[in-house]
Amino acid sequence: MHKDNLIGEEGKGWSYLLDTLNAERIVTTAGLIGTGQLALQLAVNYAKERVVFNDTPIGAYQGIQFPLAKIRAELELAQLMNYKAAWLYDQKKPNGTEANMAKLIAAEAAFHACDQAMQVMGGYGYAKEYHIERLWRDVRLFKIAPVSEEMILNYISQHDLGLPRSY
Repeated sequence: MHKDNLIGEEGKGWSYLLDTLNAERIVTTAGLIGTGQLALQLAVNYAKERVVFNDTPIGAYQGIQFPLAKIRAELELAQLMNYKAAWLYDQKKPNGTEANMAKLIAAEAAFHACDQAMQVMGGYGYAKEYHIERLWRDVRLFKIAPVSEEMILNYISQHDLGLPRSY
């Protein structure tokens, strides 16, 4: 290879790649949080409008309220971790742990939000007009991409807990 074709320092390609992947995780996480927030809002709106027994909206029942409240907390935690990862990235500080943790938590929270929204809406959750069926399908991908949950857990185990490499 000719020196004019070299980008960055020789021998640093792997660290450059990891830095790019961390940025991808941060951006992906932001999208997951937004998807989870949309699913939650659609579920909340439905729970306020759907009326049963004695003209009571289903959102008045704790069986509907509590899972939605928990999702709200999960999404907020994911967002805070993503802010931390993004801040570290902007400061050019190590951010692999935070980017991985944010993506792990956001993928789980977004999937949980979509799944619970589908549960709240019952059969309407499958109807294209309510959008949850599409969100649920789309968000499922991000439990495995751009990096799978298992690979994130491998990273955390090895880099943060000091456990031996498992693969």
